[in-house]
Amino acid sequence: MYNPTNYHAALYCRLSKDDDQSGESISISTQRAILEDYCREQGYPIHKVYIDDGYSGTNFNRPRFQELLDDAERGAINLVITKDLSRLGRDYIMTGYYSEIYFPSKGIRYIAVADNFDSLKNDNDIAPFKNILNDMYARDISRKIKNAKRQRAKNGLQRLSQPPYGYQMNPNTPSRLIIDPEPAEVVRLIFSLTLEGMGQIAITKELAERKIVAPSVYKHRQGDTRFSGYGPVTDGDPYRWSSATIGSILRNPVYTGDLILLKTEVVNHKTGKSAVVPEDRRVVIPDAHEPIISREVFEQAAKIRAEHHCPARMGRENLFRGLLFCDCCGHPLTLSRKKLKDREVDIYLCTHHNRRPDECPKTHIIYHEVLYPYVLEQIRALARSMRRRKVNSPICRYADIGELTSEILKEVVVQIDVGHVTYKAKPQKVIRIHWRLT
Repeated sequence: MYNPTNYHAALYCRLSKDDDQSGESISISTQRAILEDYCREQGYPIHKVYIDDGYSGTNFNRPRFQELLDDAERGAINLVITKDLSRLGRDYIMTGYYSEIYFPSKGIRYIAVADNFDSLKNDNDIAPFKNILNDMYARDISRKIKNAKRQRAKNGLQRLSQPPYGYQMNPNTPSRLIIDPEPAEVVRLIFSLTLEGMGQIAITKELAERKIVAPSVYKHRQGDTRFSGYGPVTDGDPYRWSSATIGSILRNPVYTGDLILLKTEVVNHKTGKSAVVPEDRRVVIPDAHEPIISREVFEQAAKIRAEHHCPARMGRENLFRGLLFCDCCGHPLTLSRKKLKDREVDIYLCTHHNRRPDECPKTHIIYHEVLYPYVLEQIRALARSMRRRKVNSPICRYADIGELTSEILKEVVVQIDVGHVTYKAKPQKVIRIHWRLT
């Protein structure tokens, strides 16, 4: 016969925003009252009450739950009590692990009061099914939240997380933008310089000469702490614009008055991992706010940028556009030409190295004549392997391809094995090329 006074009970309470949709009265105070009354009736001394308010049941990296586990490791507690199994978690695998494996292995008794679960007893056969139901509930809530967000976005009611450079959040309507006069003039200047024929790098130099602070610096000075760690803020060069920033401004239709929502969405309700939403599934609200530039100017700038694109002048499409990045600084690599003694070759290089060698000390040049056949063979090998294994995939048809296209790369490149490539440019000379595809 056990002595209840020998227990050191840990009372765990959890509540998330998702639980509000259940209609169940499970507030933190209600949970705590239930658990304290239960301990009083059973005679269990309470060691500590652990409360995680606002944390999803699928996330077990909760601060107070982690504190509970630390106390368990130290032997400070030998009894864990929750209102029900769902308070412990809504991931049936992890909930089952803690209730049936972890706690018993540490000599800790676990009780879920409302579910009549007690790890000390042998009549807990229904618990796994309840854990599965709790997991299904979390999945259903995640789906409902995703659908609700999409509907709010379509109705123009989706709250904006962060206004783009040149705009402010409307204080009266968080789902709408208003023009921020000072940076809006900079946006107009960027488009104007583009129409004059200036490239992105030239524009960064022009803005620096005019002593126009970078967007991260401007937002930091406006009190936005999210930009406190950005380079131009921390390195003492507030006028350092990046070519990528200029490009993102020139590509963003928000400056024409259109609002594009749901660019990302959660793809795994357990991990909270998000992924980019394809353009055809994004919610577009035309004329949602006052434009900074006209649609005509936006389209003209896009046309000029396309004409200025280096590969176009070279008569070659950059197949790896948006896929190749510098192994040193992470900036995208640009297709260019290099003159050798006997010929000219296509290369991919980091232009950020030329602008900021202090941040990117190595060139990281990749030769097209090395990269292209390597990737081609990787795709062939993958396709042949799938064909041998009789995998039903359209990738199988690429087993005998002789030429790469952007469509093929888009479909296959994320699945091929990439890494370091060695290239014998000259006899007895090996160049190790560091590169990655994402």
